[in-house]
Amino acid sequence: MKFVLPFLLSASCISCATTTPKTTRDSAPLPNEPVSMQLPRVEPSLRGMKYSLLLDFENQRDLVFLNTPESGSDETHRHTGFRSLQLGAKTRSTIKLASLMSGRPFPGDYTLVGAYVRAGNAATVTLRCLFDGYAPLTRTITVSGGEWKPLLIDLSDLKPSSDPSKQQVATLEIITDAIVYLDDVLIIDNNNEIVPLTDGGWVIAQKGFRYRVERPTMFSVTLDSAEGKADGWEIEESCAVRARFRSTGLVKSLTIYNDGRSYWDGAFKGLSSAVRDDAAFALQQDSGARVEIPEEVGKLIRNSGGDDNADGFNELRGAYLIQASASRLQINLQPGRAPVVRPVFEITGFPLGKVLVNVEGQIVDAATRLQNGTVLVVLPLRFERAVSISLRVE
Repeated sequence: MKFVLPFLLSASCISCATTTPKTTRDSAPLPNEPVSMQLPRVEPSLRGMKYSLLLDFENQRDLVFLNTPESGSDETHRHTGFRSLQLGAKTRSTIKLASLMSGRPFPGDYTLVGAYVRAGNAATVTLRCLFDGYAPLTRTITVSGGEWKPLLIDLSDLKPSSDPSKQQVATLEIITDAIVYLDDVLIIDNNNEIVPLTDGGWVIAQKGFRYRVERPTMFSVTLDSAEGKADGWEIEESCAVRARFRSTGLVKSLTIYNDGRSYWDGAFKGLSSAVRDDAAFALQQDSGARVEIPEEVGKLIRNSGGDDNADGFNELRGAYLIQASASRLQINLQPGRAPVVRPVFEITGFPLGKVLVNVEGQIVDAATRLQNGTVLVVLPLRFERAVSISLRVE
């Protein structure tokens, strides 16, 4: 048996949530509650995030910053506070963003700009951001069902214009094809290191409507988020060794490991040169090892979604799924046609505590506890013959 120990991992996993505002319904304000305090209550994803509320339409003076034909204050629909702004059908409204910033740099550190919109019936709403010297940014969404929906533009998409003389200075335009309601114009800084570089040697971060998954000098992947695109990605799990994403697009599942392995709906793709150059990684995806678990300590899970041939290996996750029934576990691993490289075991049922991993007398620091209690074991080893792996919780 060859033991290859490129790096050992012991960091704990970090759970992740989406970081841009979600759809909400009208919410009644609490007595004497400022709108600035109500907004993170109505939109929990804003908590802990840097943002600036520019207009809330609670006062008529807010209209000074707008050019809004066929519009008026509305007290029957609100995202926060007691009022919103009703925009007429087939109108183009302009918000003087530069004046609202009051001398603050724009975009500065902010990554998103926009507002919340709703409509009684289906309506198409387009938001344009025009900024001196940059090409306009445009985003269009459909709103319906009487729910408030965030209409935000990713400011990281700003690109210098070929003809800056035609641009305006920090202006938002809202174009509607039906009557809609507008509330809470704001700018947001959603820069977020979901997994910092110190955990597992890689970084998982969000900025605007994109995720970046990167291990410096090895690989880097950029993914559109579901908040920015209908077929974008949401994070299911993120930690020191693995990240899992889901999507409603053509490819629905993506798993990435920090050594450069990735699985796109179960199809293996090497992201780092070390993984691409080692044919065993691809071979073991199609013809993996045989894994046996003594009945008295647990069992191999053969019916999980993503296990194509019911052998206990989940192709979507690139991992063997195991249910433990005690605080000790034994895994007997028999390689198939190819060596087994850095095998992954995803173990449920272990009691709380530190998990010790022993490979034929050698202690290997390879266990990570996920926030839901699952233990993820990534063995930084290469196996060319049968081997017994012992685990126990202390």
